[in-house]
Amino acid sequence: ELEQQIQGGKELKDALAQLIPGLDVSSRSRTNYGMNVRGRPLVVLVDGVRLNSSRTDSRQLDSIDSFNIDHIEVISGATSLYGGGSTGGLINIVTKKGQPETMMEFEAGTKSGFSSSKDHDERIAGAVSGGNEHISGRLSV
Repeated sequence: ELEQQIQGGKELKDALAQLIPGLDVSSRSRTNYGMNVRGRPLVVLVDGVRLNSSRTDSRQLDSIDSFNIDHIEVISGATSLYGGGSTGGLINIVTKKGQPETMMEFEAGTKSGFSSSKDHDERIAGAVSGGNEHISGRLSV
């Protein structure tokens, strides 16, 4: 369902806000300062590594291309497994991994608002993955 939301022209943070009950995303800046679940702070992880720094609460979801997302795990409620600051829960964004066989993916899209041509956004993404039984990798742009 996340893929459908993003293909429909929504940003990752807005799609998550519609799909995760109680998620509130701030519209004040591109760094999403103040994102919370039912008023409680949450932790955002990418492949199990904390995305937000210890100095600020900003989560830079704009730096994650939806083309590279395999799936998203959401745990609501307090969890001490991932450290402090996660009383509202956590979001773990799991990225696509390289495959042993050679594989190529490409995606292109465009979206536009109604008010002016300045709302127009174009997107092109591509990835190549491959490897063998010992090692595999994925390169995307």
